[in-house]
Amino acid sequence: MAREPTHGYALYAEIERWPLPDALRPGRSTVYRHLDRLSEAGHIAPHDVVATAASRHPERTIYAATPSGVAEFDRHARTMPVSFDDLCLRLSTARPEDLPLLADYAAHLERASLSRFQEWSLMGDPRSLVQRGAPWRTVVQTLVARTQAADVASLATILGDLRAELEALNEHAPAQER
Repeated sequence: MAREPTHGYALYAEIERWPLPDALRPGRSTVYRHLDRLSEAGHIAPHDVVATAASRHPERTIYAATPSGVAEFDRHARTMPVSFDDLCLRLSTARPEDLPLLADYAAHLERASLSRFQEWSLMGDPRSLVQRGAPWRTVVQTLVARTQAADVASLATILGDLRAELEALNEHAPAQER
């Protein structure tokens, strides 16, 4: 709604197309509950009512972001994503002017992933830790870290590719969209 006015079902249908893990995919009732909360907070307001002939719901309320809603969207867009999934969600709602910031976020998460990979790669061999009498918790943590290191390295590669794509998109975006 920060990009253009829409109704709840169209928003839900858009979210359904996003490549989200099932755990992050909201149900229809969740979308409408959040629309009610956004409306109560003054972040969105009814913009229009449209009739849809092919629907059981002949009228749909079109909502648009209010100035405070746009400000809240901008504030959220300028906070660091906490995970790769959070970054992907932000990409799904991005505007052209968000591309430089999203590229920075991808670069930050890429660096964090590489750092974690290096840290985990330097951990000792779990078997040698057992032979040296290391605490069992340390042995298990080392085993888990070494197992996850490959996943983190893959994620860093994906983030690097994503960052490069975002930078290229930003370079080719028309000036009026930035």
